[in-house]
Amino acid sequence: MSRRLGYMILHTGAPYLRYAIQSILPQVDKLMIFYSPKPSQGHQTDMPCPDREGDLLVEVLDLQEFQDNGDPKIQWVAGNWSNETDHVNAVQSFTEGFDWLVRLDADEIFPDGMVDEMIRQADLEQNKEAKDYRVPFVHFWRSFSKCCRDGSHPIRLSRVNGGTGIKTLDSKSQQWEVLHFGYCIPDKYILYKTQVSGHRSEWRKDWYEERWKVNAQRDVHPVMFPHHWHTQDYDKSKMPTLMRSHPYFSVEVIE
Repeated sequence: MSRRLGYMILHTGAPYLRYAIQSILPQVDKLMIFYSPKPSQGHQTDMPCPDREGDLLVEVLDLQEFQDNGDPKIQWVAGNWSNETDHVNAVQSFTEGFDWLVRLDADEIFPDGMVDEMIRQADLEQNKEAKDYRVPFVHFWRSFSKCCRDGSHPIRLSRVNGGTGIKTLDSKSQQWEVLHFGYCIPDKYILYKTQVSGHRSEWRKDWYEERWKVNAQRDVHPVMFPHHWHTQDYDKSKMPTLMRSHPYFSVEVIE
């Protein structure tokens, strides 16, 4: 049985942190959380971060997997990384004994069985020579009932040993997608995101007022334009069961 090491780079993200962790824990053997009190995506700001370390820790402290002092399944590592590459690569010091790395962010939910399916596809003849694997995403917009899709799938699975290059895995007609809630958050998080994002210099100047604040439904991507990310209806009853207890599950517009 292959061993999977999950890891998360974290600076802010309290609204979905507990849910992201709970979605991945049954699918990996260990989860490393690399917390930085400063943004590592490339830009700093005088705007206060919406979350402090204590705000984020409270989301995981009562999880049994964190409390087990013998061999905790969740390990929290605090540090300062000057850029996102260094922050991501912090996991490399902990990979011994593992076969796969599974990355997730604090606003990403992995459906039940997603990691098994990712590895199954990665081991197919046409894919098995790769090192890294891009994974299909669905991006939620302002509510759990509206979403956007595109072909820019992030890398979320990597071999610890061997392999070269990158392959893209198949959603199997949208059956296997990571649920991304990065645009399904309160205003204060979005405003902070505009300041620290690695794409800050590319951010559309009118986006917050003319797309976000008015809850536009077409051409809503903050960087890629024109005519990118048109919303479509999403049947939220298909979400993992744990998301039904999320406080935003029945909110019509998150703001």
